[in-house]
Amino acid sequence: MAVRVRNRSSVLVEAKQPRHFGRKMTMKVLLASFFLTCLLAVSGQAYTVKTSCGSEVKWGSGSATMRMASGTFPAGSVARDVMRAVRDAWNDGPANFNFSLSWGDSSVRTGNFQNEVWATGSEYWLSGHSGVTVYWHVCGSMIEADVLLDLDHSWYVGEAMAGLMAYGGTNPSLHTVGIHEFGHVLGLHHESGTYNVMGDDSTHIHLNKGQATFYAGEDAANGAVDLYGSVSSNVTDLGVVHWRHVGSSGGYSIHDWTRVLRNSGGSSYGWFENPDGYRVYAVPAQTEVFLEVSFENNGNASRSPLVWYVVSSNDNITVSDTLLDTRTITVGRNTVYTTDRGLTLPATLTKGSTYFLGAIVDPHDTITEWDEGNNSTPVAIWVY
Repeated sequence: MAVRVRNRSSVLVEAKQPRHFGRKMTMKVLLASFFLTCLLAVSGQAYTVKTSCGSEVKWGSGSATMRMASGTFPAGSVARDVMRAVRDAWNDGPANFNFSLSWGDSSVRTGNFQNEVWATGSEYWLSGHSGVTVYWHVCGSMIEADVLLDLDHSWYVGEAMAGLMAYGGTNPSLHTVGIHEFGHVLGLHHESGTYNVMGDDSTHIHLNKGQATFYAGEDAANGAVDLYGSVSSNVTDLGVVHWRHVGSSGGYSIHDWTRVLRNSGGSSYGWFENPDGYRVYAVPAQTEVFLEVSFENNGNASRSPLVWYVVSSNDNITVSDTLLDTRTITVGRNTVYTTDRGLTLPATLTKGSTYFLGAIVDPHDTITEWDEGNNSTPVAIWVY
């Protein structure tokens, strides 16, 4: 099989022709905009799970082994590292479910009772989408789930914001698409009602100092807990992002930047986009502005962390930046919390310059988390 590498980000292989199961099994194809009949979507909180015959569709074992195509994910490739990160995005979370990866599958196809991941150029399955999940189940019992990726895409496998579509990049992220498709393998449906990786995954990203962190997120993790229960141990991860839910399109949640507001819950200041990919809000000097961000509790228990609000001369938000205000918030484990905070800009800010307002959750690391790298995020301002 031929392997293609594009811009160091695509390691792709043509898949074999798929084979269908007989009529005793039910097939569903999860595409970007539609689902086949006879599968119901049931919402709890905001996440949505799949049901059939009155039962949630899931794996009875609480685990799934994904067999990775050897041509798509050769030994030593960056693509393998990405898929390990995709696996960990779900395994590190609060749900009692475990993905494992098996490398070197040289014979991939649908309908063989194996869960496989590979790239294909077949529009029979892809229908113009970057990735799809094809699965079989008998009522609520999952039998097989295959993740198919578009062979003709140049996939971005990095973490730098410049390469991400959310910040002006042109190629889909293997990280975000992979996490989204593995969510389908778990049993999650598309989601439109909240900030969620099962909606528009390209804008479900944590960012600080120009580097992205990719993760399953609070609402999707809550859906996984609904399906498989929570792990018995204390699992904690708090995060803050500069994205918010603003609506839906075709069954997907739509996300946009959080804002700098004129008053709490009010209108936004005007903005422009800078060459680095940031939305920059133009604000008057020495005034009170209201910084909006979204907090997430990706763990399995409610938390009440301290939050610092700071201003920085660069996009690396840290506890060394100028402190503007503090507060304590309470975040449950099932609702993304988008809120704003009034901050007075100090007189030391130079007019005509760009700065970054930032929020830092748990600034002193008093709460033990599995990921300490998603606790800060910037929002750019230009002072006039």
